[in-house]
Parts: sequence; structure tokens; C-alpha cells
Amino acid sequence: MIIRATKKVLNVNKIKPVKKDLELSNGLPGEWFVDLISLGEQGRFALQYVHNPTRISVIVPGRSINKGFKTFQERVANYLSRFGYEKLIPYYDLDSQPEILATNNRSILGHLNRIKWDVEYHCNKVRDKDSIDYAWIEDIFFDSLFTTKATGSKYISVKTILDDYLAKISGD
Repeated sequence: MIIRATKKVLNVNKIKPVKKDLELSNGLPGEWFVDLISLGEQGRFALQYVHNPTRISVIVPGRSINKGFKTFQERVANYLSRFGYEKLIPYYDLDSQPEILATNNRSILGHLNRIKWDVEYHCNKVRDKDSIDYAWIEDIFFDSLFTTKATGSKYISVKTILDDYLAKISGD
């Protein structure tokens, strides 16, 4: 599994940045981009992961990639199950060990930054930071419309992308 971390995440986790461009297909398993988000209380953070190419957004409390990796795997599986995409779970290669690299895709980083503000806003609204409903925040972006380089000016959603992948594997 490829995880591409921002400079901030690499610094916090004391990981030396490794730049590597890999030949990935446009399909699954893809790669994950991760950034650090504030929970609105000093010293409280979470990691926000966005998957390229499906644009799934998953939030993991804490700021350590390694300590939170098991939680990350569970949250991705739970996300897909919540929306009825259990058949796609094996295609995400969640059982593999993570290879942490520096970011290399400004388009995905732009998407990550666009939704980061919304995630931080919802986290800041909660008084008790231990009771943040991360699943609810993740669900907000399931039907949200956005564009990508591949779609040009056509708006799509995570739901549309996942439906396309589900149709592809069902057709195999």
C-alpha cells in the first residue's frame, strides 16, 4: 500500500521524505494521500486520508501513521461497508504493509485541502473532542460533487466513482 504524506505529516512522524514516482494503474489499489488536521483543541490532531483514484476520505484520530495504521485499515473497510461496497474491500489491498512516500500529485493535494477546511470546521464545532463522529464527517463527502483532471468540467462524486468500480468488477 502506497501512502503519500505531506511535509507536515512526515515532520511530525519523523520520517525522512522519499520521493518516488511509481507506475500505478488508474484503478485499484491506488494510493493514499494523508495530511494532518486540527481537532480544534491544542495538541489534538487527526490524520485525514484521501484515496486516489476513488477520492474516499477517511479520518484517523491521532497523528502517528504507524500507530494509527490498524485503525486506518478498519476505517476504510467500515466506510466501504457503510455504503454497500464490501465487494471492493479486497481490491484496496488493505492487508499489505504501507510504503510511506512524499506527495507527488497536486490535484489530489488540492482535493485534500478543499475538504480539509470542512473537516476541521466540523471537528471544531464539537465541544468534547473524544465524541467526534468521524464516520458522520466522512459520510458528508460521499455525495459531494467535485471535478478531476480526468473529468474536466464534469462533476462527479465518490458514489459515482465507486459505482463504476463495482460495475467493472461485477462485469469480470
